Amino acid sequence: MAPNANTTTAPSLFSAITLGGKEDPVKLKHRVALAPLTRVRTGDAGTPTDLVAQYYEQRATDGGLLITEATNISPTGRGYFGAPGIFNQNQIESWKPVTKAIHDKGGKVFVQLWHTGRVGHPLKPTQRTVASVLERDSHGQRQEPRRHS
Repeated sequence: MAPNANTTTAPSLFSAITLGGKEDPVKLKHRVALAPLTRVRTGDAGTPTDLVAQYYEQRATDGGLLITEATNISPTGRGYFGAPGIFNQNQIESWKPVTKAIHDKGGKVFVQLWHTGRVGHPLKPTQRTVASVLERDSHGQRQEPRRHS
């Protein structure tokens, strides 16, 4: 490479980074993060257990980021049996020990919010339709929504 060539240097994987804006930014000590891995270990109630807290605690690092598994935002949007939720008070309370375990090790946590739409599990607690069907013609163009009586 020529001595005067423009070069770009990438930040180190282990250098600090700040996420977010001016209000309440999230400061990480390094750029290694745990991607969301849906593990479906919360049973029918969708409430994280001690085992879930232990799983995240084992993966937390000082100044690192963990992104939770896909977490349902509605009973109609549950994708799979055993996937966690955050749509009722009991579920919200059950996430607190998980969050505390991560914070106690100096880690940060984001929740991956999840709604599976019409493809929700057939055993979901309600048979309410989540989204309307928009038909398309042979050219892939949307038609007017059908009216259901």
